[in-house]
Amino acid sequence: WLESDRLGWLLPSLDLTKMNAQRDVVKSERRQSTDNVPYGRVGEIMDAQMYPEGHPYHWPVIGSMADLSAASLDDVKSFYNKWYGPNNAVLVVTGDFTPAQAKGRIRTYFGEIPSGPPIKRPVVPAAHLDAPKRFTYEDNVSAPQLYIDWPGVGITSTDRAALGVMGSILSGDRTQWLAKEFVYDRKWATSISIRSGPNENAGTIELNVVPTPGADLTRLESAIDSTVAAFKAQGPTADQMKKATAGLHYAQYGQLESMIGKAQTLASGWIYHADPGWYAKNVAQTLAVTPADVKRVAKAYLGANRIVLSAVP
Repeated sequence: WLESDRLGWLLPSLDLTKMNAQRDVVKSERRQSTDNVPYGRVGEIMDAQMYPEGHPYHWPVIGSMADLSAASLDDVKSFYNKWYGPNNAVLVVTGDFTPAQAKGRIRTYFGEIPSGPPIKRPVVPAAHLDAPKRFTYEDNVSAPQLYIDWPGVGITSTDRAALGVMGSILSGDRTQWLAKEFVYDRKWATSISIRSGPNENAGTIELNVVPTPGADLTRLESAIDSTVAAFKAQGPTADQMKKATAGLHYAQYGQLESMIGKAQTLASGWIYHADPGWYAKNVAQTLAVTPADVKRVAKAYLGANRIVLSAVP
């Protein structure tokens, strides 16, 4: 009832007073997630530099405070009428029920909701940098952090699985390349992570380092570059591949343990791949990644054209 009510009958009860109350809620969410959080603006700063003006990934989904203040009631109604229709939605029901029960309730609660206008899904260009970029961001924090982003790939890219394995090998447990070198051996960092962050059509490869007190960011960056260069030249070992793919395999099926995890997995499979069972193919693709695949994507994507951001007190 709740989902059908807001999918089909929200607008008749929406007025400016109610909208302003929710506007304040979203502004509070932005403060809690971005503005008042240490290093909270790093993500939107990096995206604004990775994607050019006019690219839909250039700005954050939540928008700026100015965007939120400027939105009118007509803006909200127009957005709702265009995008919030059954033809642009995926409904997943998980739990203890029979298919007949679920279908009956879906007909009862959703059957009367009319289709919205036809939706043409946008296809946007991948991230690209013609030259390296370097920035310093001053924040109200007590310690510096280092961020490096490279242009990556979208969710449907054939390189997505290999980049995921690469990230796990470079910064996974204490035996892996970056974690072993900088957290456990040199003790220059308390944590280091590198991950492929794919959106639908484009993505980034994101490295984050939390240095130990007194560590020099310039020296740390140079040493990381040397380790990454060695990885690109040598590639992963068979044991590193086994650990990485097993960990990713475990994480995928761990998500299916909860009802909400099942629902999200099925929904994202349908939205991005037109296949609710795509998670099984995702696992198969991960397990099929070879050391040569990882070495190839490391050479292809971890290049000189990147964004380096030092977040400092």
